[in-house]
Amino acid sequence: MHTLNADEIVTAVRCDPNSPYRGLIYSIFQIPRETRGGHVIAVISTHPGAGTTHVVRALSMELGSHPVNQVVRVDLRTLAGTVRSGEDLIYLTKQTWQPSVHEIAPGIQVSGAEENSSYWHASLEHRRDCIDQLAEQFQYVLFDCPSISQSGEALGIVSLVDGVLLVAEANRTTKRELHHAEQLIDNAGGKLYGIILNKQRHCVPRWARRLF
Repeated sequence: MHTLNADEIVTAVRCDPNSPYRGLIYSIFQIPRETRGGHVIAVISTHPGAGTTHVVRALSMELGSHPVNQVVRVDLRTLAGTVRSGEDLIYLTKQTWQPSVHEIAPGIQVSGAEENSSYWHASLEHRRDCIDQLAEQFQYVLFDCPSISQSGEALGIVSLVDGVLLVAEANRTTKRELHHAEQLIDNAGGKLYGIILNKQRHCVPRWARRLF
């Protein structure tokens, strides 16, 4: 059996004949958590291009396929640069083509974006208030976060959300990078729900993995 070195890339994946996100949804939303409104999850990667936006969109579409679910996907950088108070959020969220799915997406233009961003980063209570407001309005809140290698923005909210999903890019992300990201999330007070392997082009049966 071949053991990966720390710098080797992650390639193994489990095949799923159904939606690749359906099993994940049933698993993570059964995890016990503190009682509050909606379930809030941050989706993070170790490096740019791993596919956090794709994962957030796919999860929101799967959750939103049930009309009773109210879902919002949030671009973290956009939120940080636009929101001045929790009350602003109702004006920032826009409905997508799926009636039950909303979003706070890049492209929102507001005055004082730099000041808003500075306030967001400086005040933990401000971040908590905004996240709590979203959790009151929606059953599921999915944060699309910049990679850990780009900035520390994602680590600034991991202690305020229910859990974190870490996206690994097949044939690029290394075990060392994943381990480092796990440590950073843990040190910041976050709870890692699991790791998603993205951009895997071929499913390798379990019996055949030992051949590689």
